[in-house]
Order: sequence, then structure tokens, then C-alpha cells
Amino acid sequence: MDHHYIDRRTRAAVRETFRADRSVGLLYDRLRESAPALFRALTGRRACALLGHLGYDRIPGRRGIPLFQHMGIDWRECLHPADTFVSPRQVFERQIRYWDCRPMEEDADTVVAPADSRLLCGELAETPALFVKEKFFTTGELLGPGSSWAELFNRGSYAVFRLTPDKYHYNHAPVAGTVVDLYTLDGSYHSCNPRAVLALASVLFGLFILLGWRLLPHDRFQVLASLPLRPVGANRWQGCNLTWYGALLASAVVMGLLFVLTLAASGGVPAAPMLAVLLGLLVLCVPASRLVARVVEKKRHTFTIGGAFFCGLLAALPLILLVNGACARLGRPTLEPWVLL
Repeated sequence: MDHHYIDRRTRAAVRETFRADRSVGLLYDRLRESAPALFRALTGRRACALLGHLGYDRIPGRRGIPLFQHMGIDWRECLHPADTFVSPRQVFERQIRYWDCRPMEEDADTVVAPADSRLLCGELAETPALFVKEKFFTTGELLGPGSSWAELFNRGSYAVFRLTPDKYHYNHAPVAGTVVDLYTLDGSYHSCNPRAVLALASVLFGLFILLGWRLLPHDRFQVLASLPLRPVGANRWQGCNLTWYGALLASAVVMGLLFVLTLAASGGVPAAPMLAVLLGLLVLCVPASRLVARVVEKKRHTFTIGGAFFCGLLAALPLILLVNGACARLGRPTLEPWVLL
């Protein structure tokens, strides 16, 4: 879904581009409600720190004026020279010459914008619930349960000021007055990106591919370890070599199984029969991959991924039917046919 806003100068609809949009997508999908443990892990402090570093702290190919142009920001407003900005975070935290670029209105009866932002305003009498992050929120929910202000602001006017990464991130009081109440609302705060897919999995997958592409072809990354099996003579042993390539594939299989189980649970698929099918496929595919390598590729001491995939594809449907039959006899939930997809 594209996100647009109206440029108040030209009155044209402009498509809004979000920084690191692809690296945040799944986090705000409905997965967060069906798989809360996964959502909490991927929005935790460490995951957010990693994504923040990759998205804002790493030194990009652009810096200075090209970096500002890429992010759609007027560098001439900045207090410091453009060539001192080398990362998106520095641009995000920039200071501007607000006395020249954002002069304060002198009329005391004027309501000023609290920040550079995208503005959305309306009437609660016409829209009793605000649609934010794919949810509807009432006045009471926004102000907090038990708030004494809920009734006062009920059916009033509202204005939402949304700061995007390219905006000047300093807030100002919109009106003169006295603060009469101050309180906090418990909960977690996340990205305002309205599309906001799981970035961490994509980042880790990309790192694995990059490391594998650059390191695995070298001789020193062929053998990870050797396991002695049996002696074959004086001072000689027959062993089994564990390779970095195999370790990479094994970790990919484990991560794949974990994601399949998590996503299946989020879709309401019963865990026990799903786990039985996955374990059955592993038991069948591992020896089958070696057998196919021996018969087709004429290699006695290796495995073939293509052979394992082919055998797993053939065995998946019969295995699901077998597991469903066993679950039906035991009175346990069964799998739907679409699980094969």
C-alpha cells in the first residue's frame, strides 16, 4: 500500500518514501498479534540496535550534499556545513537555523505547529475513533484508561503531527499556557512506518550469503572440524569431515524449521502434527540426499541438496496424509491440505 500526503505549497499528492521501508515490513504485520513472542524478540533492544545501526549509523556511499539530496532535505537550513554530515543519523539529529528558517509567529493568538511534520486534522464528532497503525483508537484509549480528560476532549477537534526521518526533530509548544497535568502511558513505542517485514531475518540472510560467497571458496574455510570414527591401522584413523558449507546449511535448516513452526502457529496450524511432518521430512530427506548423490552424481561421500528437495517434495503429501490419519485416530487436531504450500 502506497502512502501519500498533500504538499501544502503545490496542493499535489506526493508519494511518501520511507527510509529502510523494506527492512521494517513484517514487524507491523498481523504477525505481531498471532506470534507475540517472535514480535517481542524482533523488536527488542538488541534487534532494534542492530537495525538502527544498519539503517542510520553505518557510513553510506553518499555523504554531504548528495546525502541530503538523497533524503530529500534542504541542507541550506543546517547550522553546520553540509560536508560534516556523513551518516543518516547525523542528518536526523541536525540543528537548523530556526531563527531564519522557522521564525516564530509574534501574534499571541496564533497556534503554531509543534514541529516539522505531516499534518492530519479532523473532528472527533465526525470520526469518533482514530485509525492509527491499522487500529482504531477512541479518545479514552489515546488519553489513557481512567483519564479525567477523556470527557473534556470527547467529540472535540484533533490534529496529528507525524514526524518523518527527513523532518527537523525538535518540538515546540504550539500555544502559550500552563501545564496542569503530566502523566505517562505504559507500553512500547515502535516505528511510525505504516507499512512497517521483518528486517532482521533479511539482514541475517544477506550477511550469510555475503560471507558464504566471499569466504567459503577459500581453502581454509573448507573443513570446519574432523571427527575420528575408527582406527584403520597404526597411527591412522578414518574420520568424518565437518565443513563450513555444511554448518551453514545446517543452521539454515534449523532457522527455517523455527520460522516455519512460528509462522504456522501464527496461522492457527496445530503444532504437534506440523512438527511430526517436519521431523518426518528430515528423517526421509537426509538419507535420501546421500542416496541420490550416490546413484545420480556417482559420489559416495557427499549429500545433494537437490536430491533432498526432490525427495521431500514427493514425500510431503503422503506424509501429511499419514500424520493426519494418526492424529484422527488419537483424537488430535489434523493439518489442512494447504499446509503443503
